[in-house]
Amino acid sequence: MIAAFVLPHVANHALGLASLDVMTSVSFAWLPWMLNPVGLAILYGAFAVHIALAVFALWRRRTLKMPVWEAAQLALGLLVPLILVQHVMGTRGATLFGASGVAYPGVVLGLWLDGWPALQQAAFLVVVWAHLCIGFHYWLRLRPWYARARVALTIAAILLPVLGLLGFARAGWEAARKAAEDPAWGGEELRGMRPEDPAAEAARMRTTLGLLGGYLGILALVLAARGLRHAGKRRAASVKITYPSGRTVVAPAGLSILEISRFGGVPHTSVCGGRARCTTCRIRVADGAENLPPANHLETEALRRVNAEPNVRLACQTRPSGACTVFPLIPPRSPSALGAVEKPDSFGRERQVAVLFIDLRGSTTLAEGKLPFDVVFYLNQFFAEMSDAIDEAGGHYSNFTGDGLMALFGLESNVKAGVRDALAAALAMLRRLDHLNQRLENELRQPLKMGIGIHSGVAIVGMMGPPKTPILTALGDTINTCARLESLTKSYGVDLVVSEAAARAGGLDLSGFARHEAEAKGKAETVPMYAIPWPGNEAVLAQLSQAQAGKGLAA
Repeated sequence: MIAAFVLPHVANHALGLASLDVMTSVSFAWLPWMLNPVGLAILYGAFAVHIALAVFALWRRRTLKMPVWEAAQLALGLLVPLILVQHVMGTRGATLFGASGVAYPGVVLGLWLDGWPALQQAAFLVVVWAHLCIGFHYWLRLRPWYARARVALTIAAILLPVLGLLGFARAGWEAARKAAEDPAWGGEELRGMRPEDPAAEAARMRTTLGLLGGYLGILALVLAARGLRHAGKRRAASVKITYPSGRTVVAPAGLSILEISRFGGVPHTSVCGGRARCTTCRIRVADGAENLPPANHLETEALRRVNAEPNVRLACQTRPSGACTVFPLIPPRSPSALGAVEKPDSFGRERQVAVLFIDLRGSTTLAEGKLPFDVVFYLNQFFAEMSDAIDEAGGHYSNFTGDGLMALFGLESNVKAGVRDALAAALAMLRRLDHLNQRLENELRQPLKMGIGIHSGVAIVGMMGPPKTPILTALGDTINTCARLESLTKSYGVDLVVSEAAARAGGLDLSGFARHEAEAKGKAETVPMYAIPWPGNEAVLAQLSQAQAGKGLAA
């Protein structure tokens, strides 16, 4: 409701750049919807609730150590009433003490001529606008579309209040000029802005000061009560939290784990500021789970959205009663910490996946007799074609290793669909490689060749790597086996190797290809697999593509 009033109000101020008459005319179209008894009751009620929530937020915090954006939002929210009271009591509130009220031009003229009220109006706009923008930013940044709209919204957030202030100044200057040229007009517009009875005006001023003093008194009481509570907590029980680095923080019992992290100066991600609107503060509990209360409704619902494991909790909602060891799962400078929308596997978990490895053959020979620029050009052409094939098949590029790469399939569906997608990607890769060789026929001594390995099984999938540039990848025996299967394409003289486990998981019959019990390096047992040459079996590979598309599933 507050935003619904502030946005058109600021936009209406901007129309003052055109003229005072335009600003006034447009105000007649929207102000009646707001400034009727029902609208005013809702608006002032919204302001009262917002102020109460700001005071409650100050009381609820167990520590005032917080990120700068949270401190700014809280401080601006607490500052709003100091300006709001004076603004309201100087305009609409004056009618409670006998003022008859004035139209829009009279308000602009009165504020502009008094000087100080005009500065208060400008400060009020800046404070409220900044408070709204911070709140909207840290709410909307969790939406997938926000990243695309962020630049446009930022420009609008800066431009609109600037235009509003300039428009108000332009309208104020115009009103003052008109009043100087026609004193009768100015007197008529200002009549009714203040109570005519001096006693009533004095009462208005006392009421204004009383409201301001009462609000400041409430803030003082809350701060004093927080001090007493903090002193009492020091004498009460304490809890100890241990972090991955081995560092421990001892804090009063009753704090959330997020508050304990801030209390001890331990960096801990929290995009939403501890309101359970996101899951970026989540932790894995390694020890001391018995000292944690059951998850509340907000925490349960948030963790359900990311398929969290049972030992994962939200640090902002968990208040330990005893010692525990926790592992924050989102690095402070990762994309998730900056508000990027996360995938369910971003914090790591075991799941069934289909894996595809490719390796470019003879990359050393390719470099012979070529300038470094040419080699980079050829490799970039190769990987561009391969990555396009992965994207078209619905896979996820994972790792790049000089002359090879790894891709994951089935992350958004299941392993059965993932295997079929991986086979479709392999088919597309081989065809794209043929086309690439045709384009580079006059430049290369011999055609580019590659090997592809496909396997499926359980792997640990999650965001891994340096905090600034993590990628979605996977670890485990399934990944290692797939890499070894790919290397076997050389031994069997084929371009594609598919494990029997992958064929079974994909519901595909590959009996038309040679089956081998391969000895993969580093594994004691053999790995059943199918060796698929290219070209020469295009008809069978076409059937795989049809199965992936659901047109002719092999039994």
